[in-house]
Amino acid sequence: MRFRGVPGVLAGLLGLIAGPSLIMIGLGVIYQRTHQDPRIAHLFAKLAAAAGLLVVMSVKILLPLRKKPEAAVIAALMFVAIAFLRTPLLPSMLVFTPISVLIARKVGR
Repeated sequence: MRFRGVPGVLAGLLGLIAGPSLIMIGLGVIYQRTHQDPRIAHLFAKLAAAAGLLVVMSVKILLPLRKKPEAAVIAALMFVAIAFLRTPLLPSMLVFTPISVLIARKVGR
């Protein structure tokens, strides 16, 4: 926000999160439609490493935020919504992203 304002934020979001997320969502849709085929199941078993890279990227993003409890609360709520309540990723992101931005603005002031 300090350097380029809203366009900079959008470029950072698209570059760091949107691309890898869309790839993973696309692979999930393909797998959901073709998971009965044993060749496809074997292929996706090999793609587990890609999921591991997504986790590593998430941890790298999270480490600078570990001293900010509001960020931890949003991350925990997102985890509960997706892992336990089984809400889809994209709608969850569309709900929690604006909430996290509002909280960050209020805490930053």
